[in-house]
Amino acid sequence: MSTASGKTAEDIEGWVKRYMELKSAYQEYCRLGKLIKKAVKGKRRFSVGQYLLTGKWVTRKAHIVPESKYWHLKIEHITGE
Repeated sequence: MSTASGKTAEDIEGWVKRYMELKSAYQEYCRLGKLIKKAVKGKRRFSVGQYLLTGKWVTRKAHIVPESKYWHLKIEHITGE
């Protein structure tokens, strides 16, 4: 059976199955991201093992949501080349 987009039920089932497999990995990714941000919040540069973490405070201007401030974190892998 085909859907309006021309994809078969088997195609969609495969996508849903893979989506559900990735869901727990994504949840762990988000949880670890929060832990890392909390641990280094306020530190502009932080080196740990093979990684360099840099961060900065960013002020979000008021438009639809009220003005707020959040910590933006960037993680880079340091290569030994």
